[in-house]
Amino acid sequence: MDIKIKQKLEKYNLILASNSPRRQQLFTDVGIPFNVRVIETNEALTDCLSIEDQVMALATEKAEAQNDVLKEKDLVITADTIVVQNNSILGKPQDRLQAKAFLEAYSGNSHRVLTGVCIKTIDKQEVFYEETMVHFNSISSDVIQDYLNQNTFQDKAGAYGIQDSIGKWCISKIDGCYYNVMGFPMAKFITQLQRFLSDE
Repeated sequence: MDIKIKQKLEKYNLILASNSPRRQQLFTDVGIPFNVRVIETNEALTDCLSIEDQVMALATEKAEAQNDVLKEKDLVITADTIVVQNNSILGKPQDRLQAKAFLEAYSGNSHRVLTGVCIKTIDKQEVFYEETMVHFNSISSDVIQDYLNQNTFQDKAGAYGIQDSIGKWCISKIDGCYYNVMGFPMAKFITQLQRFLSDE
């Protein structure tokens, strides 16, 4: 990590408001120390906003849920990831049947993955999003069943992880950030964080 960012972060208690093991691992991998504090929100979507505004609104809602416990030196990071195909938002699957339908829809098609991120202190906040286009090869029913049998689809937006076996086997290419599809656009986050901290 850039030494200047690291030095500025030292005066904060960085809180990652996410139970996602993938997000937590990404922060660990880049050497950003953090604590986890999650306050549940309803994460309801609305047709009144564009898809881009919706994913940013979800991240903002998670950040603002921290308001009552936010301390002066806290720096909260929240995120929300959605998958969009044919202008339909695909969240975490409700069950195996819905996950199967998602995967069948990806076969031979492309979809968008958007992650909204909010950076918040007691004095200010910034929200942004990143988008990646994901292209799938045709997926056989055997590959889908094998993946579903692994039971790794349940906690993932769109019912798959790019780092999982089905991603390695079936994704032909992506346009954009790989880590965004994992659930957190780390490169863009570092850029936005540097800008956020430069005003301090």
